Amino acid sequence: MVEDSETKQKIGLLHKDLAGYGRKLVKALDAARKVIAAADKGKNVALFTASELQVADKALDELAEEPVTEKLVDLRDGLLGMRKTALASVEHEAMRLLSELDGRLRARNMRLEGHYPEVGCGVLNLEFQLTEKGMVVNIRYGPGIEKLDSVSGADTEEVWKKLEAQQQALDDSLMPAEDFLKLAVEAWRLAHFNAGHREAAGPAPILDVLSALAYLAQKETFHRNPVRSLFKSYGATALSYQLFKLRDRRYLDLELVMGIATREDVRRRASVWVPRNLRGDGNHFSTLEFRKVS
Repeated sequence: MVEDSETKQKIGLLHKDLAGYGRKLVKALDAARKVIAAADKGKNVALFTASELQVADKALDELAEEPVTEKLVDLRDGLLGMRKTALASVEHEAMRLLSELDGRLRARNMRLEGHYPEVGCGVLNLEFQLTEKGMVVNIRYGPGIEKLDSVSGADTEEVWKKLEAQQQALDDSLMPAEDFLKLAVEAWRLAHFNAGHREAAGPAPILDVLSALAYLAQKETFHRNPVRSLFKSYGATALSYQLFKLRDRRYLDLELVMGIATREDVRRRASVWVPRNLRGDGNHFSTLEFRKVS
């Protein structure tokens, strides 16, 4: 700590000296600008800008006698040293934040899973990134599936507020199971219709079903006047969370069935990731269908 204090004091003195040099340089440059302007107009600078020449000459002479370059190097080295010291404690700051978050979650019978720099919080993930602008905490749905929000710095309260907001948004996106299944059946049939099929039978691409579902989920005001301001978004994350929370997958004599995605499907982003549990495990699905059950 003593070393840190001495370094900060040294940098403070260097800053003070260089700021003084900077003022002299600005004075010299301002005077030089006026001399150049006079010369451009064809004026005799010795007659019309004598005082400016004197000011520039004096300021530059004084700067020439100062160890400007050496102090600039010292300032750069000092700042780099401070950055190196600070970087060494970045993980410590992240651990502090995670410890405080974990304490709040345990009060709600939840806990963080995984290890820094990426930890799970139910179906949400916290991803720590060190950027040119400092620490950034990204809040994602699932393990790197979709970025929902981000927080600059390592402020526990700010991260907690945004984490709560994103969880609330997920909960608010849920429909009653029977309403969702009824809508999903219609969306599955519409996806087949849009693909030119005479009847709905067999798997349909899950993203086609999602697209139809997003349309069908709109309120009557949108269907009467389909403008952007009346459209309520319904994306892959909302569908994923709904499917995760869905316990009964039967609607009348139909049962919802999804097909596991291939690696190529995932690579082409032609799938929807659905959690299996609150530990961050899940599967990618590329198709969705409703099969008749007895």
